[in-house]
Amino acid sequence: MKEREVAIVCATASEYRLVRDALPPSAERTLRGRTVAVSSSGPSFAVVHAMPAKAHCAAATQLMVDTFSPRLILAAGAAGSLDDAAPLGSLVCSEGCYEVDILPLEEFSRHAGELTSRTAAAPGPASRRRVL
Repeated sequence: MKEREVAIVCATASEYRLVRDALPPSAERTLRGRTVAVSSSGPSFAVVHAMPAKAHCAAATQLMVDTFSPRLILAAGAAGSLDDAAPLGSLVCSEGCYEVDILPLEEFSRHAGELTSRTAAAPGPASRRRVL
């Protein structure tokens, strides 16, 4: 298949539909059991409905890499229901995340420091507003 500049991975069907419908027209198809919208003109993108869970999202990401060789991969979604400081449609770039679904919730506070993932982010413009 033709390479795409951007691949967007969406865990839920509602996230997939919202992202697909916000982008220019695309052709929808099924690739290895997953629904994928591929741009038919304009910006070069592919959006995949991964299905919830990290393993599904990882597999869908690999499908995008193998099929489209994107230069950029985005994970789109609700991000755990962010607070009202980030209005609907906001772009949120995390500096860290927690793997909360690998142990019972009552044990999380004892192991929170062990379950953190951090990445370095490029500095943004001086006007960047930190919401959370």
